[in-house]
Amino acid sequence: MNGVAPKLTTDDALGVIATTARRQILRALTEGDAVPVSDLVRVLSRHEDTPGMAGIGRSLRHIHLPKLDAHNVIEWDREGRTVETGPNYALARELTTLVEYAMEHDDILSGPPPGDDVDDGGEMA
Repeated sequence: MNGVAPKLTTDDALGVIATTARRQILRALTEGDAVPVSDLVRVLSRHEDTPGMAGIGRSLRHIHLPKLDAHNVIEWDREGRTVETGPNYALARELTTLVEYAMEHDDILSGPPPGDDVDDGGEMA
């Protein structure tokens, strides 16, 4: 490998941001700063649907951080118990922002795509 992180595929990028927990992790990080895993546990504990602190810590260590790390979205220092942004962080964070915007403005998604006019016979106009 030449030291350059592989780019995320569309499917991988969507998988990375598929859960509320991972989107919260991405929002909690700032490029260039290492964040203690314990801070991420506190961030996730504020969400109403999360389990207790021990459960959050387990889900971080066994599910969310490994997935983000495997896709080079974060760099996880297991021994130092810190997380910082990885080479694919900016792309994942921007996609998170777009998806959350679309979800907040679901009226944008409720109609047919622009230019997708269909006549009464079911054929494209």
